[in-house]
Formats: sequence, structure tokens, C-alpha cells
Amino acid sequence: MDGKRAVIGIILIAIFGIYLVNTDRLNVVLDTLSAVLPEQPPIVQEPVEAPPVVTQPLIDAGLIDPISSFLKPNEVVLLLDSLTVTSKKPATEYDRKNFGGGWADLDGNGCDQRNDTLLRDLTETSFRAGTNDCVVITGILDDPFTGEVINFVKEEASKVQIDHMVPLSWAWRNGASTWSDEKLKAFANAPANLTAVSGSANGSKGDRGPSDWRPSNADYRCVYVTRFIFVVDEWDLTIDDDDRRSARRELAGCD
Repeated sequence: MDGKRAVIGIILIAIFGIYLVNTDRLNVVLDTLSAVLPEQPPIVQEPVEAPPVVTQPLIDAGLIDPISSFLKPNEVVLLLDSLTVTSKKPATEYDRKNFGGGWADLDGNGCDQRNDTLLRDLTETSFRAGTNDCVVITGILDDPFTGEVINFVKEEASKVQIDHMVPLSWAWRNGASTWSDEKLKAFANAPANLTAVSGSANGSKGDRGPSDWRPSNADYRCVYVTRFIFVVDEWDLTIDDDDRRSARRELAGCD
């Protein structure tokens, strides 16, 4: 009986719709609904705010508008769709030492990449005496992952950590296990893949990709996914289907 009622209801709705169209009253109904229902505020995209070493590669790749600094989600989706999808696992287990074991000074400026990233991402920085303005001992971080402001002091260094946007273990599972030692070390210290964040946020993220983690700061989620996809493409990594689907869902809300 309930099934018959449902069918009758659908037929009546269809007849009523045809009646409205044929009598030119559909627009009247829509106008009435528009006047009654509350108006939804438009979603306003904010310009991407990040250091040039992060944004310029995204601009060069066509993922950020060079004038407005807005993300271009459709272009990011096209890049995502171009990635190789695989579920293949590496033959050997991940070990941080495979990526060099620690922070390196690949640009030869006398500072390791951790301190270079702290200097880049923190404001009001000060340095340890005798280190040629290299070792950052204080500063202020506007944490992109949480939206919180953190006062960094060297004595509590774990409160601000350097995150790999594409985690090293994730990269190992998606192609990096076949790289040379030199390339692994370069990836671990690549500025475009690094960001200073709160230690707690970095800990919660761990080695997870977009299917298992996203920033608690909703304003940064589109940037996070875009940077993740860019790094995967730039380093010729693969992506599993769960991360690909999750990244696409996130980008659908970035217009």
C-alpha cells in the first residue's frame, strides 16, 4: 500500500509541474519561494597568502591566478586527474634515514632547511648569537593548519615543527622507494613541500594523505590539497584512489 501511495504521489507532483509550466506560473512560484527563503551569502574565495617560494611554483603551474592570487580549482582538478593512480606497495619498508636522516643545507647558505623554513614562515624572528642569523630562537607563527597564533621559543621547539605537505612515508609508498639517495634527500628538504606548523597539528597529520586528514582550519583546506597535488605531480609520484577521490571532493568546494 505504501508503495502505491508513493507512486501516486510522484505522478501528482509530475502533473502539477506540467501544469505550472503550461500555464506560465512556474516563475511565479519560484519568485515566491525566493522571497520567502532566506538569502544565502555567496562563498568568497580568499587570496592565497604564502611565501613566494610556495606560491610562485603554483602560479607557474597555472594553479593560482598571478593577478588576484586566487586558486584556480578547475586547473587543480585537471592536474589531479593527470596523476597516475596505483595501489602498488613498495618492496621495502619506510625508514626516515632513507631520506637523509635529518635536515640538510642543500642551498649552501649555511643554514639547514628547518631554520630556513622557520625564517620564511615566522615573523618577528630573532637568532642565536654567533650563527650568522641562522638559528632561529624566537618568532611568531600564524599556523596555517589550525589558524592559531603560536609564540615560538627555541626552548620549546617541539611546539612549532616543519611539516612535509606530502609526508615522506606517503611518498615512499607512492614511488619514492625507487629513487636515488640524492633525490630522496632533495625531496625531504624541498622548500615547496615544507611548512612550519604547530607540533600538535603535525602530529595529528602524521603520514596521512587527503583521504585520512585535512587541516582543522577550513580556510586552508583548498590550499593544502592544491599544494599536495602539485608536489605529487612535480616529483612524479603516484596517488591511491582514496586520496584522489577525497582531494576531488575537497576541490569541489573551492570555487
